[in-house]
Amino acid sequence: MRRWHRPHSVTGFQLFSIVATVIMSLVAVALITAMALERIESSGFLVVLCLAFLASPLVGRSYYSRGVYVGEKGIRMRGIEGKRTVRWAEIAQIKSGRSKVADETDPAIWVILKDGERIEAPLKGSHVLPTLGMMRTEAGFKVTERPSLVLPMNEFHGALNILRECLAKSRQGQLQIE
Repeated sequence: MRRWHRPHSVTGFQLFSIVATVIMSLVAVALITAMALERIESSGFLVVLCLAFLASPLVGRSYYSRGVYVGEKGIRMRGIEGKRTVRWAEIAQIKSGRSKVADETDPAIWVILKDGERIEAPLKGSHVLPTLGMMRTEAGFKVTERPSLVLPMNEFHGALNILRECLAKSRQGQLQIE
């Protein structure tokens, strides 16, 4: 039994981050080996490049682990701000609503706590999937750090329904995560 389970699929961007991480790590190891065997001349640039490539698994893992997870104890949300776990007993409602990001109109998942706090989960739905890190603006395109995973609308609604079902089952004491 896994402790935490994604109610949504892994996105193409998440898979790309893992593949890029593996490639960058292999290139770094090859360059370090070549420098150690004196096949190529060691330079400050190559050393910095190798260090950057070796640090890439941290970035890749961070992006890959973004999203929403369910477990027997509650919901875990991982975004660029970090992770937050909320127990099922603290949750009043799970709903879909407009994102708090000003220029986004796509729906987001909101977790409403019994104390009134509203938490925007790092998961959004979209009819048109975005290109890598690009958002359309009045003046054209701008590069942004997307705070959330963006899923096709059918997958977004599927994840929302799973979260709602888990909340209902937890209230009845029948929640089991496989």
